[in-house]
Amino acid sequence: MKFPRTIPSCFRTTSGFTQTFKRSLGVLAALACACQFSNAANLPTYDGFANYSPGYDLGTQYSTNGDTTTFAWVHVGTDTNSTTINVASGSLSYPGLASSAGNSITNPPGPTQGLRYQSRNVNVYSGGGVFYSALFNLSSLGTLGTSGQYIMSLNNTSTTNQNNYPTTIPARTWLRKSPNDSTKFNVGVSYGNGTVTPTWDAIDRAVGSTVMVVARYIDSGGVGNSNA
Repeated sequence: MKFPRTIPSCFRTTSGFTQTFKRSLGVLAALACACQFSNAANLPTYDGFANYSPGYDLGTQYSTNGDTTTFAWVHVGTDTNSTTINVASGSLSYPGLASSAGNSITNPPGPTQGLRYQSRNVNVYSGGGVFYSALFNLSSLGTLGTSGQYIMSLNNTSTTNQNNYPTTIPARTWLRKSPNDSTKFNVGVSYGNGTVTPTWDAIDRAVGSTVMVVARYIDSGGVGNSNA
């Protein structure tokens, strides 16, 4: 996963990932990430935050996949901010899904240290598409604007505590303040790198509601496609 350094609002999310893209799964977020369901432990990459103590900086934690030499959270970015994405107690739930287990992560408003979930030179991508899923809860719009900001993405490289931001970021999940109702927000998706125009869901969602996102990315001869 990869989380951005500048976040306009406060989030909480539950995330479970079916496959990582090559070595790491990027997620950029203003999220408080609350992870996930007991059967998700069978996924190629999964972290339920269950063994992390609430209050700790997520960027210093190892995953709970049973192999601490394989998956870990690390800091990424060009600068260091005093605000960090931290482990929080409790997790999110969603109608129709199994009961959540483990803890969560929370991101306060304003600039924070970016994060990535990296797989330490282990390639878990075998083709056929890449998926990630997450439950998130936006507790405040903060400075989120109508042009939007992406909060989650895939990423194809993995470097421990790198000092720059990844540029290969397909299958991005976006949020924006609704242009129709300034008290609500929309969810969007985009597939490419660089400057993109997200495709936005028409639903105006209330702050404080839990949203489920499932994204799929297919790399076809260098041309990426994603849907959610």
